[in-house]
Amino acid sequence: MRRYLRVSRSDFVFFLGAMACILFFGIIAGILIGVVLSLLLIARSSQTSVRPLGRKPSSDVFHALGDQDDLGTTPGIVVVRIDGPLFFADADRFRARVRELARGDDGPTTAVVVDAESIFLTDTDGADIITQLAGELRADGISLILARAHPTSFALLERAGVVAALGPDNVHGTVAGAVQAAAERSRA
Repeated sequence: MRRYLRVSRSDFVFFLGAMACILFFGIIAGILIGVVLSLLLIARSSQTSVRPLGRKPSSDVFHALGDQDDLGTTPGIVVVRIDGPLFFADADRFRARVRELARGDDGPTTAVVVDAESIFLTDTDGADIITQLAGELRADGISLILARAHPTSFALLERAGVVAALGPDNVHGTVAGAVQAAAERSRA
């Protein structure tokens, strides 16, 4: 218990709550309350952030806008990163945030590039939301492009039909390559 307290107060509170429920309400009720507490932890983990990115001058490195003053953006192209898993609990939030960023104030958007390296975990709902988002953006004349997808997540996205729905031209190994391809398409 000391380790839980030292490492993570929320884990300590969870452990203490589950233990107290078992002691005061019995094993069955305590386990049920523990399940409810676990669901609360899942809800908390669904607060994954989706942040717009900018390019460091004279490089192919992208950072969250606001972290540094000298970051640049490419007109008409929104680059975003989701900082964590994309699963059923946060899929709709991801979709809404990307749509919000695509409607930005900097003129018309032609492409949204998602830096997917941090999506180390996804599920069918996460894959379905990417397909749905791609269709919604396509209806607005905006391409959805995935870059740097984590290999495990990419395999699931392929099996779920996301890669086919996006098209092979909308999957890239680097964010810089995805931005360059989107910029070339918008110029053409």
